[in-house]
Amino acid sequence: MAAAQPAIALVDERMSTEGTGLSLGVSNPLLVWILLGVATIVWALFFTYASTLKEDDDSGLAL
Repeated sequence: MAAAQPAIALVDERMSTEGTGLSLGVSNPLLVWILLGVATIVWALFFTYASTLKEDDDSGLAL
């Protein structure tokens, strides 16, 4: 048990935002901008790709 104490202390330090009420566990405002930036880039790539698709009878985009 004495050998496990340093490992427990290290895990507690790394998980410092768990249970603090922070959204998504984000403790640094820079991380919010990174998350938003990545989500925006993925959405933009998907939107650009989806706009190049042809809308024919087999595409499933129309009823």
